[in-house]
Amino acid sequence: MYIRLLFAIHLFAIVNTACGMNFYVPYGPGISFPNIQSAIDAAIDGDVIIIRPGRYYGAGNHDIDFLGKAITVRGENPNNPNVVENTRIDCFGETGQNRRGFIFQSGETRDSVLTGLTIINGYVESQSGGGIACYSSSPTIRSCKIISCQMDGAAGGGGGLYVMNADPLIDNCIFFNNYSKKNGGGIYFENSQTTLLNSIVKQNTSINHGGGIYAIGKKITLHNVLLHLNTAYHGNGAGIYADECELNFVTATENGTFASVGGDAVYINSESGSEIKNSIIWDNPNRDGKEGEELTGSADVSYTNIKQCCPGQGNINKNPLFVQGVRGRQFYLSQKKAGQGVNSPCLNAASDLAINLGIHTHATRNDQYHDIAKADMGFHYISPLPVVLPEPEDFNADLETNMKDFVLMAQNWNGRPAFAIQEDVVQVDGNLSEWRQGTQWNPLNEIYFGEPIDLDQAEYAVKWCRDTNKIYVAVRVQDFDHQFIDSYTNWDASDRIELYTQGNNRGGQGWYGIYDKAQQYMVGPNNLGGFWATWALGDGIEENLSFDFSVNIRGDEIVYEVGLPLFEDYGGFKNQPTFETELVSGRIIRFDVIANSRRKNGFGMRSENLKTSKHKNADQFSKYILANGSDCGDYSVVDLDDDCLLTNQDVNQVLSGWLEIPE
Repeated sequence: MYIRLLFAIHLFAIVNTACGMNFYVPYGPGISFPNIQSAIDAAIDGDVIIIRPGRYYGAGNHDIDFLGKAITVRGENPNNPNVVENTRIDCFGETGQNRRGFIFQSGETRDSVLTGLTIINGYVESQSGGGIACYSSSPTIRSCKIISCQMDGAAGGGGGLYVMNADPLIDNCIFFNNYSKKNGGGIYFENSQTTLLNSIVKQNTSINHGGGIYAIGKKITLHNVLLHLNTAYHGNGAGIYADECELNFVTATENGTFASVGGDAVYINSESGSEIKNSIIWDNPNRDGKEGEELTGSADVSYTNIKQCCPGQGNINKNPLFVQGVRGRQFYLSQKKAGQGVNSPCLNAASDLAINLGIHTHATRNDQYHDIAKADMGFHYISPLPVVLPEPEDFNADLETNMKDFVLMAQNWNGRPAFAIQEDVVQVDGNLSEWRQGTQWNPLNEIYFGEPIDLDQAEYAVKWCRDTNKIYVAVRVQDFDHQFIDSYTNWDASDRIELYTQGNNRGGQGWYGIYDKAQQYMVGPNNLGGFWATWALGDGIEENLSFDFSVNIRGDEIVYEVGLPLFEDYGGFKNQPTFETELVSGRIIRFDVIANSRRKNGFGMRSENLKTSKHKNADQFSKYILANGSDCGDYSVVDLDDDCLLTNQDVNQVLSGWLEIPE
């Protein structure tokens, strides 16, 4: 009878594969099963198994195996913490009764989803993973609680979760009061590049390393994670022990070890590759009463509040002023707007706006209002309140368009670039094949010096490429009186172009006599159908600088094409190191082009502008911003019309938003 029923279920499911079927445990409006494993046995890819609130134990409700199927096993309402808490898989594991909640061992992918359940009292001795185990399988585990599970043997570890050779997605989970006799009281990762998201790892214990988390073999990422009250008895890294890790919006506090050496909060076991950002690592005392180490090992630490440690960009060393909130949550940040008397120093202290960092749906305020404006450091609780997004003209994202936004615009106004340079791939060959469609050509129509009366027309265009780390320039000149020389002899001796460059917006020192902070180049055709290039005073350009150039003569038209790196500091003539500028979207550089024309009875120069003394002062170079479409880095915040430039049009849009003037 059971076989015929199972066949009928499968046949009906095949007809409905577009949306899958809903199965219920132990009862429901559709097909129901007495336990979870029997529902999985009957399911096929795309099906959903809904577990009613209750306590599930006994055969078919522990060591539950997805069998490689792309199905969803979920509680009745994964978004309701009370329902999740009361939908329990109770393994009743103990010595001699090895039982865990779930096992993934058949190559499951992210399409195998476990969500909205609480797993308690798992216990294993000869294996790893007291609550859940993932062997070469990468499911999605979301909105689950793994509580009071144990690994009590000599295997790898992982009291709550064990992951081997897999990259599951773990989001919005709680690992509480789990234990490992070896490593990884809460979670054990080996050869895993998992990202742990929006989760709490609390009060877990290991005898050796990694009271909360143990991760070896590959780089592990924690994004918005709380590490609290975890203990590593005789090892290192009570909060997390990792070969290599990236911690972003992590709060680690009150974690500790009994070891005489080693990190009480964070222990990193590699020399490079780890990063800690936008986090709080504070007050992690040794369990024997000694002052604990917040961080042991090597990491790039920035925008982090870390006690007694780590100079670096945006780092502070101040009491974070935690406050309690709803449901016993202890690690909100003190804020006047939430009713506290003082603001936490971690407020608005992260690296970017909350919306840009993907943390704007979460809260550090105990009234649960979302983190807006510049993000706060540390762990953010998920907020049940509806998300309100700022208007485009609300630059600081505080949900108000006011004078503060004008101040931000004003701070960018004086340093605003005149031109945007788009990213592209260019082959320097003089035929301009990459410059024909959609290229913005700028006229060189100002008489910069002398009388360039033989120049009928001159124009230029600029591009950049991240992969080659170069600026590319194309110049087209209509010149009816050509005067060429075989090599550089003097500044006014021939037809040629001059390029002025500075790899940043620093300004100040020009190129004259040295080329360290600003540079000038000359490129010209010769009498033999070739071309030459030098530094401004005729100095030869070293081959290792990768300066690409080409000149093409087409009757009266001279076409120049150049590809060149920019420099933070050029040390070639001083026997000092040379540092190239890294070209990225949003970087503002200084750059200028001049077309020179020599005729038989005179000389002249044409430019895009009339700023003089460029050889002495790089402030006289024009400003350009590197863009990729409308992406111009941080500068995009004040660029409302997506042209990567700050103009009166942007100002008018701010005024319209502030004064609510209709367009």
